[in-house]
Amino acid sequence: MKDYLTNGRLVLRKYRLGYEEVLFKAVTESIHELTSRGYYSTYASGFTLDNAKEDVKSQILNWDDGKSYAFIIEELPSLAFAGNCVVNEFEADRKHAGIGYWVRTSRAGRGIA
Repeated sequence: MKDYLTNGRLVLRKYRLGYEEVLFKAVTESIHELTSRGYYSTYASGFTLDNAKEDVKSQILNWDDGKSYAFIIEELPSLAFAGNCVVNEFEADRKHAGIGYWVRTSRAGRGIA
């Protein structure tokens, strides 16, 4: 799996250490949207910077173990954090995988998703 993809407008970049604070800020801003449908149980009310640190570490370990591939979505040219997307739930016999994503509230409606 490539760890960097771009279409010239957005960048999908593999999670790496150093994303904790921007993830925390984006989740905090978007907590209502993330929790209202129950899709993102990782991001619950009371999400902390420590939770963000654990999430980043977990996403990196899952990538390295081939369990899932999580990407930060950034907008060009500023590289502003716009959300994330994860490829997971692999079914090799069916050549199938799931994909999940979210876009932070302040970046919604810009054609990102």
